Amino acid sequence: VHSFRAPSVCLSPDKNTILCWHPEPEFPYEYTQPLPRAKTELEKGDSVLKVQYLLDEKLKNRPDGPTVPELAQLFHTTRLAFRRRQRHEKKIELKKYKPKDREGL
Repeated sequence: VHSFRAPSVCLSPDKNTILCWHPEPEFPYEYTQPLPRAKTELEKGDSVLKVQYLLDEKLKNRPDGPTVPELAQLFHTTRLAFRRRQRHEKKIELKKYKPKDREGL
């Protein structure tokens, strides 16, 4: 490992900022594998790529879109973040409410 590739931490010249340098480690080419390109190759094995491919296909053509638990998992939040708030429900009810015309007023 070369010394210029080693991560380092230091202070800026004006002593107001901490500077961190952490380069991406080199990964030997011998340990890499080509990504499967054909659909049949993706369907064969139990790989992460296969799971992602199946999830994408399942969610892509659904007319009603993803469900609330799927959105919560996708955005790493609680399911309550995707629920309507009461104030929104009240606004919708007020928009729907139309008072009847009364004679004599």
